[in-house]
Amino acid sequence: MNFPERHIVINYFFDNLKLNYHIDDHSFNDLKDLIPNNYSSFNSITDLSPCWLNWKSFSFPVFFEKPKDLFVSDQLTIDVFSNTFLLLSGYQEFISNDLDIHSRFKYQNSIQYIHNFVDTPVVNIYFEIFEKLAKKRGITLQKKVIKEPIVFTHDIDQLRSGWFEDIGYELRNFSFKSPFNISKSLFTKLFGLKDSYHQAYDKMLTIEKKHQVSAISFFMTEKSKKDADYDIQRVKYQKLIKNSHNEIGLHPGYYTYNNFENFEKQLRILSSFDFNVSKVRQHFLKFSIRETPYIHNKNKISEDYSLGFAEMYGFRNSIALPFYLYDFNKNKAHPTIEIPLFFMDGTISHYRKDKNREEEFGKVLQSANKILTLFSCKFSVLFHNTVFSEKKYKGFTKLYLDFIKLNKKFSND
Repeated sequence: MNFPERHIVINYFFDNLKLNYHIDDHSFNDLKDLIPNNYSSFNSITDLSPCWLNWKSFSFPVFFEKPKDLFVSDQLTIDVFSNTFLLLSGYQEFISNDLDIHSRFKYQNSIQYIHNFVDTPVVNIYFEIFEKLAKKRGITLQKKVIKEPIVFTHDIDQLRSGWFEDIGYELRNFSFKSPFNISKSLFTKLFGLKDSYHQAYDKMLTIEKKHQVSAISFFMTEKSKKDADYDIQRVKYQKLIKNSHNEIGLHPGYYTYNNFENFEKQLRILSSFDFNVSKVRQHFLKFSIRETPYIHNKNKISEDYSLGFAEMYGFRNSIALPFYLYDFNKNKAHPTIEIPLFFMDGTISHYRKDKNREEEFGKVLQSANKILTLFSCKFSVLFHNTVFSEKKYKGFTKLYLDFIKLNKKFSND
């Protein structure tokens, strides 16, 4: 499958540029013809071999051409339109049918993995290159002010099963304290006391209140083995949601990413609790480029937070700013805004559990700090309420506090 016609690719770039920059149609029209058209068709992502250039302290890839310099006699040498479309639109997922056991696009099949640039916000760089071109032509592009660069989010999957998982942890890591801890967990379950994962949820809110963090909690309305362990229809969980100081979003269940009826039903249930729900993150990050955006559009979802790789921290669409996916049916940008997911706790606790946890924490923070130092950003981080319990998830509370410090460091008050 080839790219769309050139004018459509240009319009898609412009739509995403306008989302993050102040620029008028006239100025863009004066600049667009200065961008070389270097696109050439290809059969597979693996056919593409990048040329590497430098911007600030990042080495970044350029496809479809092999220039030695960005500018030659004030003429831009790279096709930022085609390169942006390749990485941002969802094109590589659209042409791939090789999915994992959860029907997800595999990180190992991504162009980011193949060429090792998942933690580089390449499209941010393309935008800044376009900004530099504009400046050379006497046109000033102004970045939109982002008050806080990190969006703190929580997927609330479990509130009742901490007792069981705590016992499992004790059995796998048996010590002289384990008999007492196991008895305590059984006592909690037997007498209906507050579960350790419910306590972790309370701890999460306490931390955010203390540090004045604005966060989004995504709640589930489907109880099943693949979804929530709590019943949202019970009064105590409805009260828990209503008493939260966080913004409330929907965490659509495992079987909603390609099923409009399931999605719509779950959205309707959460909305019935007097919430204006317009933000979502798909459970298990299950997202089909061919189906999920259309379900979101029909349900008038304003922002989606699903687009990150479960297996690795970084940027699935190579951007650290809000963006629109491309509608391959209507040949234009989808209306739902995507907020890129930079980091998920499960990446370290599950997918990279064989790595040294403290070293992974350090790498994540170092990467985030470098990106925030050099670029205008708005991306999300995901911490499930469960990781605020310290048994299985030692160190994650501190990591969350470190992200809070980073966000305050780079906020525009």
